[in-house]
Amino acid sequence: MYYFKGYLPSLNYIDELTIIGYGFGDIHINRILKDWLELTSERRITIINPEQEEIPIFMRHLYSQITIQKIKSMEYFSSLVSGMSREDTDSIVTN
Repeated sequence: MYYFKGYLPSLNYIDELTIIGYGFGDIHINRILKDWLELTSERRITIINPEQEEIPIFMRHLYSQITIQKIKSMEYFSSLVSGMSREDTDSIVTN
């Protein structure tokens, strides 16, 4: 939670959040995610987890704003860079 608090103010400036490697076991973070998503129907969450079968129960009423991609994290990251040029990917690694 300590590290997450540093990012809390930034949540107000984004409309899309990708969650990778979080099992939704922390009620405080879950409440923050739910409150953030409920603020406007324009906000979206994508959950990257090959084992995630369904939307977490505390967010089921927001199902239209949530997407589950049943893929591994490396597959997800590879899909992000697959359309990028070599110069673009090099700049990500070196910056």
